[in-house]
This record gives sequence, C-alpha cells and structure tokens, in this order.
Amino acid sequence: EKDTGRIYTIRNARIYMIFLSFTFFAYGILSGLIVPKAPIYLANIINQELFKEYIGLPVQLFRALFALFGAYLVIALLKSLKHEIQIQLIKLSKAIEVSGDIVVITDKKGFIEYVNPAFEEETGYSQKEVLGTKSSILKSDMHEMTFYEGLWTTILNGEVFKDYFINKKRNGELYNEYKAIAPIIDFEG
Repeated sequence: EKDTGRIYTIRNARIYMIFLSFTFFAYGILSGLIVPKAPIYLANIINQELFKEYIGLPVQLFRALFALFGAYLVIALLKSLKHEIQIQLIKLSKAIEVSGDIVVITDKKGFIEYVNPAFEEETGYSQKEVLGTKSSILKSDMHEMTFYEGLWTTILNGEVFKDYFINKKRNGELYNEYKAIAPIIDFEG
C-alpha cells in the first residue's frame, strides 16, 4: 500500500510554497508600485491616495495584510513538515523497538545511550543497567586490540564498520553476530 500521507504532506508543502512565492512576489510588485515619487516609472503609476481610493485600504495596512498572509503560509508549511518528520520518527522508533536484531546507540566515547528489547533478550542485560556504561561491557577478549582500533577509526571517520563480533552475555556466555556499526552525524559533525 502506498504511503499516501507522505504524498499528501509533500503536496501540501508544494502548495504552501507556491502561495508563499506568489505572496512575496505580489508584495514586492505592489511595494514597488505604491511608492510615491519613486525613480522607476511603474512606481509612479499608483500613488498612495489612488491606491486607497481604489482598494479601500491604506497602503501600509495592505502591505501588513500581505506580510501576515506570508507569515501564515510559512507557519503552515513548517507545521506540515514537522508533522511528516514526527510520523517518520514514530515509524523508525517502532521498527527499532520490534526488531529482532540488536540495536545499540552510544555517544562518541562509547557510552551506551539506548538499547532495544532485542539487546536485552540476547545479552541478558537490562536497559536500565547498561545505560551510561561503556559498550565494552560486551567485550569478550576474543578480538585483537587492532580490531577495536579499526572499528573506532572507521566510525569516527564517518564510515560504516561491518564485521563479525564475538561478544559476551551477562552470564559470561559468548555469542556471535554480524554487525554494521554506523556513525550518527548531527549538524555539528
């Protein structure tokens, strides 16, 4: 089934952008036309008095209404985009929660910030007891130090590290898993 909600939101965003563009275009044209004694010919066609007689509004009020309309369109566009982002976050969050694959999120120093239920099931550690601890809690000492150095060098360079891991559960039992570890880079890097 198609994701019609996303299409609807994108269509709304495009419509808002068209109206916003028209509003700024019209405001710019009318601002130029309504300036009395301006150096350009078109601006001399309509002066403030003629405009007030023809439209029935003072020029300043007319400009303010255009500005308010433009602001309304910007707010509507941002709300529409915010709604789409929230829907995507909910979908991704739910997918991670119900995934049968272990998901661990750490900071740059390796301190655990999030684990999903699959992590708890596989390792025997609860989320509560691992949050804030180093991810090396799973270290089995079955890998050379160069393995971990390569892992950290790769992800700190913004690349994805993929390999087989031999990790240790809470009860000391070893388990194997193939993992892809990707850095999450924010706007500040």
